[in-house]
Amino acid sequence: MATNDKYDRQIRLWGASGQRLLGGASILLVGASAAGTETAKNLVLPGVGSVHVVDDAAAHAGDANFFVLPADAGRSRADAARDSLAETNPDVRCTSAREHDLSSLPDRRWRELATGRALAVAADLPLGAARGLARACVACGIPPATHARAGP
Repeated sequence: MATNDKYDRQIRLWGASGQRLLGGASILLVGASAAGTETAKNLVLPGVGSVHVVDDAAAHAGDANFFVLPADAGRSRADAARDSLAETNPDVRCTSAREHDLSSLPDRRWRELATGRALAVAADLPLGAARGLARACVACGIPPATHARAGP
């Protein structure tokens, strides 16, 4: 964990023990969409221990947001989001993986991704992927947080 000055606001809110818990937490982000990366940013800035970003798509111009940039077109969306998230707080370990097809990922792989995490965040996932992640969360005893954007 970095100096207390960096996280002073959070420490005032939830105390030093809460900050230590946050700093020891590992988060799984599945879906590097704008909604997913904004959610991850809100965990990275206050100093979560680590974030593992998983996505099955390459970035394209339509993905452009604060974390997946137009210059990232053709790169793995997970890698682009990982790099941008890591820049927001160098104290947080950011990793990524590009899976072939989230909707057809076997349950075994979902469990591997979820094992050891404190939370799984799912953003804009197709139903098959959301169900696979939900089964892994139940098996691993971690809470899932799912959301999807409304509109175009």
